[in-house]
Amino acid sequence: MATPATESLTLPVLGMTCASCQHHVEEALRSTAGVESARVDLMAHRAAVVFDPRQVAPEQLVEAIRSAGYDAVLPRPNDSGSGQAEDHAAESERKAWVTLTAGAAAMVLAMPLGTNMGAMDHGLMRFVPWLYALAPDPLRWFLLVMTAAIVAWAGRGIYMSALRALRHGTTNMNTMVGLGTGVAFAYSAYATIWPASGREVYFDAVLLILGFLLLGKALEARAKRRALAALDSLSRLRPVTGRRIRDGVQTVVPLEEIQPGDSVLVLPGSGSQWTRSFWKGAPQWTSRCLPANPHLCRASLAGACWPGLLTMTAR
Repeated sequence: MATPATESLTLPVLGMTCASCQHHVEEALRSTAGVESARVDLMAHRAAVVFDPRQVAPEQLVEAIRSAGYDAVLPRPNDSGSGQAEDHAAESERKAWVTLTAGAAAMVLAMPLGTNMGAMDHGLMRFVPWLYALAPDPLRWFLLVMTAAIVAWAGRGIYMSALRALRHGTTNMNTMVGLGTGVAFAYSAYATIWPASGREVYFDAVLLILGFLLLGKALEARAKRRALAALDSLSRLRPVTGRRIRDGVQTVVPLEEIQPGDSVLVLPGSGSQWTRSFWKGAPQWTSRCLPANPHLCRASLAGACWPGLLTMTAR
């Protein structure tokens, strides 16, 4: 709980991809003078910070996150950012499909450049014989230019995230992807500029790896938006009244009148009755099963109840 001398601020954080990123952002905020607590939500991509405004300004919190290798912005009034997030997700998905399509095309175009002819090569030669009649050097240069353009357009965020992490002495999942695809692209470029027998190109591997990673991130972002929307809808299902029990008498009262120490009766079904007791601010749930119909009670509680008492303490 924030004291009167402190303020709370929620900052949107960009560039986090894993739990390691979440830890780095939290450590950067907590090490800033004037910050009392910082909690980063990886799923929602935001950081909740409690700080002393006399010692640190919100702009310094943003700079602390940026110094850790990530990006953050100050929230604007009356701006939830949902529209911008949806546009960004749609753009990421479009980049993923373009990269995957280019990777599939590069895989087909690179087949005549291989040193060994397989069954697929012979089958492809029957349908597109003109492909194997192309000069190999112009084909390599075409693949080099196409791959470089798509990597710079679609994969820029991945490589920038890896570089920022390296500058701060850390790594993330983008570091491995950037290293693998970077080495494959560099060797393929070397084989294109100085071709020789046995030097093959791997432009298709570069594009397909980036494409699948971008597609995974786009699908993850879509799943996060749906999960957050579901949680938001669930949080709005808040009752306005409750059944308070005092001296054995049930009374329907506004929810605001229920205080710690009161017992509240919740009736999810006919098989059991739930009583929520408040002790020192920590709620305890007690279920009293009806002996007349234990099967209904067991079904309603997913096998976690039996005739008698079951008490669970919420943490």
